[in-house]
This record gives sequence, C-alpha cells and structure tokens, in this order.
Amino acid sequence: MFIIVIDLDGTVLYTSPQQQFPTMESKISHGKKMFIHYIHEDDRKNTQEMLYQVTQKKTKSSISIRLLNQENKSTLVKAKLIPNINHENKIISITIEALPPIDKKVINQSLNSDNTLYNHLEDTIFSISPNGIIKDINLAGERLSGYTKEELIGKSYIPFIPIIELPKVLHKIDLAKQGYIQNFDTTFYHKSKKLIHVHVSLIPAIVNNQVQKIYGISKNITQYKNTELQLQWLNIKYHNLLDNYPYGIFQVNSFGQFIEINPTGHKIVGYSKEEILNMNFMNLLHPKEIKWGSERFREISEMKDQPPTEKLTLIHKNGKHIYGNLTTIPIFMNGKVESVFGVFKDTTEEDTLIENLTSEEDTFHKLFNEVTFPIFISEITTNQEKGRFLEVNNKACEILGYCRSELIKKSFKDIIAKEYLSLRMKSLNNLQEERVTILKSMHIDKKGKKLPVELRTCISTFNNEKVFLTIANYSFENTSTDHLTAYVSDDPGKNLRVLMAQMDINSSELAELTGLTVATISNLRTGKVKKPNIETARLIADALGTKIHNIWPPLYY
Repeated sequence: MFIIVIDLDGTVLYTSPQQQFPTMESKISHGKKMFIHYIHEDDRKNTQEMLYQVTQKKTKSSISIRLLNQENKSTLVKAKLIPNINHENKIISITIEALPPIDKKVINQSLNSDNTLYNHLEDTIFSISPNGIIKDINLAGERLSGYTKEELIGKSYIPFIPIIELPKVLHKIDLAKQGYIQNFDTTFYHKSKKLIHVHVSLIPAIVNNQVQKIYGISKNITQYKNTELQLQWLNIKYHNLLDNYPYGIFQVNSFGQFIEINPTGHKIVGYSKEEILNMNFMNLLHPKEIKWGSERFREISEMKDQPPTEKLTLIHKNGKHIYGNLTTIPIFMNGKVESVFGVFKDTTEEDTLIENLTSEEDTFHKLFNEVTFPIFISEITTNQEKGRFLEVNNKACEILGYCRSELIKKSFKDIIAKEYLSLRMKSLNNLQEERVTILKSMHIDKKGKKLPVELRTCISTFNNEKVFLTIANYSFENTSTDHLTAYVSDDPGKNLRVLMAQMDINSSELAELTGLTVATISNLRTGKVKKPNIETARLIADALGTKIHNIWPPLYY
C-alpha cells in the first residue's frame, strides 16, 4: 500500500516510505508538487471530479487510476480517497491509499506451493477451505505471523482474529464463499500476541460453480496504521493546544489573509472566527502600525532573518486599543514563504500600568506599592552599564526574598544570571524613549534559586531624572512556548528558530550564552545539522530555558 496526503488545492503534503513504488516515492516527495501531475493524462479529469465529490460530500470514494513514476511509466492502482476532517467538521486534507491491482496470472502461478515464486513473494499468500480451515501459506506468511506452516495448516483461522474484528472477517469470508472478491483491512494476533494490521484480498477458487477454496493475499500495513493513529492523536493534541492556549495564535498567508486563528485570538480582538477568516491582518493594525506591518511582510517575503518579538497595537472591534507582543514565524516551502505563523500575547493591562506610572509622579507613588507586579527603577549612566537600583516595590522584595534595604543597594547585574547579562545589556543599550523592550531572562533570588522572568522596560522619569522602569513577570509560562514548539513543526531547526525569536536573540548571542561557536548555532538553526551531541543540546536548551526534547524530539535521544 502506498499512502499520499494532499491538501485541498492538490499539493502533495506527504508520501509513505513504502516499497511498492520506489521511483515514484522519490519523485513525489521532492518539494512542492501537485498530485495531478503524477496521474496519467487520460485519468486526470475523472480523478479531479472524484476529488471534488469527496470534498463536497465529505465521504470516502474509490477510483482506479494510473500513477506515473520518474520515467513517466504508469502503474495501475486502486485508490481509496479519504477526507481528513477536523474538529470543526471541515476538510483539511485528503488521504489517498493506493493499492496495486491483483494480477490474476501471478496469483494463479503463485498458488502452487511447489512454485519458487510462491515462497519468494514479499506478501503473504494463503488458502483456506470454505469452512475456514487453513490449507496452505507461504514463507512470507510464516514471517508475518510468527508461526511455521506446520503450526498453521489444519487449524481454523478464527482463533487468530480479535473478537472485535471477527464479525467483519466472517462477513467477508461469507461473501467470498458466494464467489465475490473481497478487499478489506483487519488485524490478527502474531504468535507473540502482538496485533498485526493487514490489508487482505480474498479470491474464491470456483470449480463447476462451487467455491473449492479461498485464496488470500495479506499486506502488512501495521506501520502505516500506527502512523495514522499517531497523526490522529497529534492532531487532537494540536487542536486542544490551540483551543486552550492563553495567547492568540494565528496563521496568515504571504499576503496577510487569515487562514486560521484560535479562540483566544479572536476573543482578543472581539471578532468571531468567521469574521476574522474573511479579514487581512493589516485590517487589525492601529494606523500607526500600518507602515510597520507592510515592512515586516516585505522583509519576511524576502527571507530575511527570523523577525524578533515586537510590541504592537491592534484595534479591537469596539475601537479600543489592544497592546501586545507579537512573535512571527515564517513557514517556508520550496525556499519561499508559504505562510506566517503568529503568537500574540495581550499585554494591555501591563502597558496601561506603565503608562499610568510614567504619566505623573503623584500617580506613580500611589500605584508603586499597590500593584501586584514587581517593579524595579534603576539609574541610567552615560554608558548605561551600572544600572544601580533607585527604588524597588514591595512585590519585588517579596519574590526575590530581600528586604528593601538589601535590594536597594544592588543593581540589575547582581540579580541576573551571568549567562543572560549580555542580553540584558543589549536590550537596555538599544532602548529608545517612548518604546518598551521585552526580554525573557533569568533572575537569581537571595537563596540562589533561578527564576525565569519576563522583563518589560521603558525609559521614565523619577525624581526629575531619566531612569529605567522595569516590570517583571515571574509567573509567565516559560514552558508554554515549549508546548507550542512541539506542535509548530517536527523540524528541530524550526523549533530552535521559534525559541530564539521568542527570546529575541541571534546566533551570535546564543553562542555567547552557551560557549559554542556561531557556526555550530547557525548549522543547528538552519537544520544543516539535525542531531547535536547531548552536551551541546543541553547547553542550548538550558540557555533558552526549555527542555531538550522540545527542540529535538525524543526519538533523537
């Protein structure tokens, strides 16, 4: 069996690594290809009509078509077209299960157990009597079942079939006894008691209008079935993640038109999902952000470096301003940006607080120790290096375990993990007035415990002096990006790029954090090297505040 998955415009998304069509496999899996190009031209119109019916009726269908290999030679197959439907009852892709037709000449030759071909075929060939007694089986059948021919011949097939599958198998056998060829999927027990998934073809041998025996061909499809179940489970987990994720998650095409958005996303902006999917991302931007949006899409389309996390203002349906952090991840196909994946964190509450704190000093002093956010005020020196604290609020002291008199004598350098110091310096040096910088970092409390933290810093006024005002969020979900990364892609390079974008660090900065070379980081980031040694993987994961398997899937280690 050969498996092909296509999207709704006919683009090949996946082909199974089966052996029936080796030359076709390498051709189809090479880049973005249209399924219709691999069908004989005389069969294309009929195939397109059948695919259209499947998408309209959301039901399975079967068709016989000729598939082309790299040499443009055709192979006649029987294809089952299966719509893949998501939790919203929408078709997201179509799976095509292609089986070579049964060659009756080969079968007739193969059914003679003295024939060399019979015992050298890769597929299992067996025969049973009309009352279900196993009469013969080839070497492939012995390998597949784990039993020897002697252990099987003379036995009923029924004990080898799981109870839940038995009614279907009995029905198919009954139809074969009536003279009808049958094709179906089922399972049976291996000698080790493991379940084996097989595709079975039953061919009745009719003599004088009587079925004398039933011949069968079995193809092992266990790997495909296991993959199918894993994909179904991942699909469920992926949609559960989207539906319950606390940040807005969306996908737009290269022109900014929305393709998908999660419940949090459309709630943030006040539109229904149906309204959003008929809109362009630019329609949600504050007028002052339109120029930025145009430039960002142009940069992404020109395949520049991974865009950093940036502050953005959106317009709610009711006209209110929504402030937040936007991380964009371009999705490439065939070297071109096919779409853009975005994560938007609503920070309206925090930004409003900063605005209030920086508006008037009277307001500042009223709010400073009443808010639930830790706040640090540090000095700005000529080279912006020292960063001594001028004031800290009660919440900051509480979380870090210091009394005010202790913490006020320190600077940001004293509470930040050494490996994150250069990133903090960079963010402060690049900070401009009337802007807010966001940095994911690591603080160290009085007892030496490391605390993941998100720092939001702006330039404000305190006692008539320019200062850095920083609001810290120690409760942000540092692992939430890890869960997201696991479902964005199974490509380790892409996972690494997403995490680096979330922390707004480039290859040179990550190299500095880890002590690795820039070339090593670059090779891992681009996917040129897919499996680093365990120590390299640990250094990078620790620097990004995540777990190894969230960048490199468990199968790698």
